[in-house]
Amino acid sequence: VADAATIRLMLVIAALQGFYIRMADVCNAFALCKLDEEIYMHPPAGMRRWMRETGQKMFYSPVEPDSTDYFDPKQPVNPNDSFLLRLKTSLYGLHQAANLFYKMMKKALEVEGFTETREPCLFVRYEDPESGGDGSTSMATIYVDDIIHCIQDIEVSNKFVADLNAHNPHFELKDLGSITVLLGQKVVYNRKNRTISFGQQLYAERLHTRFQLGTIGGKDTSRPFSLGKVPL
Repeated sequence: VADAATIRLMLVIAALQGFYIRMADVCNAFALCKLDEEIYMHPPAGMRRWMRETGQKMFYSPVEPDSTDYFDPKQPVNPNDSFLLRLKTSLYGLHQAANLFYKMMKKALEVEGFTETREPCLFVRYEDPESGGDGSTSMATIYVDDIIHCIQDIEVSNKFVADLNAHNPHFELKDLGSITVLLGQKVVYNRKNRTISFGQQLYAERLHTRFQLGTIGGKDTSRPFSLGKVPL
């Protein structure tokens, strides 16, 4: 994932340039990536019981998983037997999941004309006028299963998610709109004034709710300490 400092720097640069800053979420991100190695897992807890009670069947595979003949109907799995499951895609919790997702998104962004910078997970694209472009610049970064994109042209910004979805049918991006929350912080972006700020208001509100600070009879104050008193 991108470093937090890299993300903040990208957002500051985008704000100073008046870019449109939006976010997109990759649905079921870590469960979409094809594995590039053989990984097996034990059946999930309760799976054997579920097979016995519902009569659902599984079949052994004598061939490679990518084959059209993946299951052999003549070799049903006995739920009382000991068996393993071979994963076809990654799962949440796999050590390889985040790296596989990064590789998948890197390939998808490169198809859209983005190039990765020296900073990991930070991609840029320049629409060269000599090649028929409009001279606009776009930036995108990956953080866990979210994509933050900063784009100069509003039409290009509006089409960013649609273009990625159209060219990558194996995953789906959900447009989250303009950025409002990042890394647990509240983000206030004023494109007209080209200002952006980050605050811990959401974190403070969660602590307030968690510890029920509004029910212990405390009094609101505009400052953390009384005037004229220095805390020890």
